[in-house]
Amino acid sequence: MITQIGKQLATQIVDTVHDVCGHDINFINKNGIIYASTNTSRIGSFHEIGKKAADTKTVIEVQENDHYEGTSSGVNIPVTHNGYLIAVIGISGSPDEVRKYAHLAERITHLLIRERELNTISRNQADKRHFAMEALIHQTSANMDYLNACLKECGINITQKYRILLIRAASENSSDNLSLLEQKIHQFFEMLSIRLYTFYYPNEYAAVVLPSQLEHNAYILERFAKDHQISLKMTVG
Repeated sequence: MITQIGKQLATQIVDTVHDVCGHDINFINKNGIIYASTNTSRIGSFHEIGKKAADTKTVIEVQENDHYEGTSSGVNIPVTHNGYLIAVIGISGSPDEVRKYAHLAERITHLLIRERELNTISRNQADKRHFAMEALIHQTSANMDYLNACLKECGINITQKYRILLIRAASENSSDNLSLLEQKIHQFFEMLSIRLYTFYYPNEYAAVVLPSQLEHNAYILERFAKDHQISLKMTVG
């Protein structure tokens, strides 16, 4: 769960909101410091109203005749995520003109944060699957509790016997590009309800499969191999 934003994501947020509304956007942290901005000269400066918006968790508008430190006219929107203040998003311009973008800016920020969280979850799951595969194939794990937890998360019953399914992409002769072939392999695993698998650079997948899965899906396995016989090789061991 994200509770604070790094500079890369903050920059992505301000650039995305700017593309939509065309106004300068400031990403202000809870201390009132402009962390990212489409006006790069303001990065690192103190934003008095941004700090106040963060402290009060309320939207604050600044008119042209108002005078606050490091602040120009605009609307400043505090954004929270899972109960945590993530940032204050400042949209520069006449409040009457930019007020309509406030909800949109908040929505875009939430979407980008959620996308980052999902990507992180996906990477963590891939790391766990890779660890479990390495431990099973090479018997390298000394942390059996963690291994068992990873296996349980992947739906693997340690009292049952499994087999290894290997898929190797023959990219040099492939009619599919690697990214498309990778997508097809993932869809293939999903169709067979295979949850424990990993990728070995540069072109190999290894998966743990129940013998009954192989038996019940023999036709699908053979069909997939035949349909992609130029693109990949597949074997069971």
